[in-house]
Amino acid sequence: MANSIEKQKRALIGLSIGALILGVVIIIVGIVLIISGAGVVMDDHLEGGLKLGFGIFAVIISLFLLVFGFYSLCIGSALKATKGSIKQDNIPMSGTVNMVKCKNCGFEVEPGQAFCPKCGKSLSDKKVCPKCGATNMSENDKCSACGADLE
Repeated sequence: MANSIEKQKRALIGLSIGALILGVVIIIVGIVLIISGAGVVMDDHLEGGLKLGFGIFAVIISLFLLVFGFYSLCIGSALKATKGSIKQDNIPMSGTVNMVKCKNCGFEVEPGQAFCPKCGKSLSDKKVCPKCGATNMSENDKCSACGADLE
C-alpha cells in the first residue's frame, strides 16, 4: 500500500509539472496571437479580432493551468516532505499513512498491534483486571469492579 501511495504522490508531482509546462507554452502562444492580432486588426478586423480573442482566451486558460500546477506542486511536495503522514493528530515520524501513536512514548506503530514495540505499553484503550477480569478504562489505576491495582 505504501508503494501505491508513493506512486500517487509522484503522479501528482508529474501532473503539476506537466500543467506548469503546458501553461507556459499556452501563454507564449496566447501572447504571440495577441501581438499578431493587434498588428492585423488595422488591416482586417475579422482576422485581427479572432487572433486577439483566441490570444486572450489562451492567456486566461494558461493562467488557470499555472495556478493549478503551482498549487498541486506545493501539495505534492508537502506530501513528499511529510512522507505522506496525513492522519489527524498524527505527527509524522516514520511517515506512513494510518499509523497509530503510542500514548506513552509517541512511537508510530502499525495498526492492529497490541503493544508498543519501543516501550512495551499496551496500545488498547482498556485494561483488564488481573484479579477479577473486569474491563477498565486505560487511565484507571484501580479496578472499577473490585478495587484491585491495575498494571
